[in-house]
Formats: sequence, structure tokens, C-alpha cells
Amino acid sequence: MYIKEFYLKKEEVLKNLFVKNLRYYEHRALPILLVSCDFNAIDFTVSLFKQLGISCPECILQSVSKRQTEFLAGRYVAREALTKIGLRGEDDLEIKIGKHREPIWPEGIIGSITHSSSKAICLLAKTRDADSLGIDVEKIISPDKVNDIASIVCIESEIDLVTSNGFDMSRALTLIFSAKESIFKALYAKVGKFFDFDIAILCSVNTQNQMMEFNIERAFAVKNNLKLTYQVFYSYDSVQVITLLIEPKQDCLSQLLIV
Repeated sequence: MYIKEFYLKKEEVLKNLFVKNLRYYEHRALPILLVSCDFNAIDFTVSLFKQLGISCPECILQSVSKRQTEFLAGRYVAREALTKIGLRGEDDLEIKIGKHREPIWPEGIIGSITHSSSKAICLLAKTRDADSLGIDVEKIISPDKVNDIASIVCIESEIDLVTSNGFDMSRALTLIFSAKESIFKALYAKVGKFFDFDIAILCSVNTQNQMMEFNIERAFAVKNNLKLTYQVFYSYDSVQVITLLIEPKQDCLSQLLIV
């Protein structure tokens, strides 16, 4: 389930000024798809929703331009993923917004969408193949914001655990923050409500496999029928961090590659 277990299946360089570098990735062992694109926020106009065939809900239409831009890019890669997985009808390709702004996927589909200021990613599978999916991309947190964000996101022992594995404070905090966002996205469908960052506590880091393991607060896990431990895989460069959580169905576990 490593991020490196996704391989580039196809890449398209689009002529549209807004969306470019559309990439399709497939997992080497599991029937899970990842689609990403780069986008130019400076080229965004509301008319692009119609041009790209993406519905613009009223709440998005009334939001700021940044929210509209990122929503369009996220829904664009999600639609591409749904098409790639075999959906065709207009109703099947529409992803509505839930009461807490979460995406409502077509029946039989499970997915997760994330975006930065210039990249959008969708992780997608059929519900018969996966129980939970979560993905998150974050720009590396600047050093001047580390202390303020750290007090909200994690406890000192979590930061110490990551920095002891060779990460500076900014990248360590970004990894933890992004991983907890991926956990939230993956588990929200089961929990059905918001939960705080302290529900998941980092307990180990494996830099060779690029994996972080988190313990879920026991009472919360039992109440919501969750596992006590989840693994989040990560990838990073000088600009951003990407994390993902994949919980395959039991009958898919035997398909996993042993790396």
C-alpha cells in the first residue's frame, strides 16, 4: 500500500490553460486508482465549470475565487477517475456535497479528494474493494508558523518521533498534519461527524517504507467500530507532502505486494 506502489499508467498534457498534466496511476496490487492534475489558479474563471462540464453548486458559486478554483480542479480529477473506473452517465459522474462539505460519491464508489494551490488529486476505488480511503496534499509549513500550528495538531512526543528520524521541524509537522487529515478523510464516512486531531496519536515512523503508524483513542475506536491502529504512507519533496491511507477489504489483502 505504499505510495510507490502506484505506477503511472497514462499521462496527458492538456491544451486547456487551467488544467494541465493529467496523470492516471494504478496500484500494483490493489484495484485502486489515483488521478492527479496540475492547475493554474491565475487562469481560473467561473465559466470554466461549464466548459469542463463540472456542476457548480450554489454554495461554491457564492464562495471566494480560491475555493472555486480548488473545488473545480478537485472535481475535475474526481470525474476523470470515475470515468476511468467505468462510470459514464451524467448522474453517475456527479459528486454532490454533504452537510459538512464532504463529497458524496455515487453508489458503489469510495474516494477521497485533496488539493493544494496548484495540484489536485483523487484516490478512488469500488466499495467492494476498499473500506476506507484518505489522501491529503499539503505545502510544507513555513518555520514561522510551526509553533502556532503544532499546538493544535499534535503533542510534543509526536514531533520528537518524526524529527528523530531526520526530518526538520517544518517537514515533520507537515507530515503529521497531512497524515491526520488523511485519517480524518478516511474515517469520516464511518464516524459521520468531525473529530479532533488528538483522536489519532503517532506511535511509529518507518522511513524505509515511508509509513507512519497511528493509534486511535480506544473509546472512540470502539464506539465507532474502528481499528485501533492505522498506517498512513507518505511522499514528499522540497515543496509539499502527500499522505494516504488505504484500508482494503479483507479479501483484497492477499493481493498486496510484499516489498
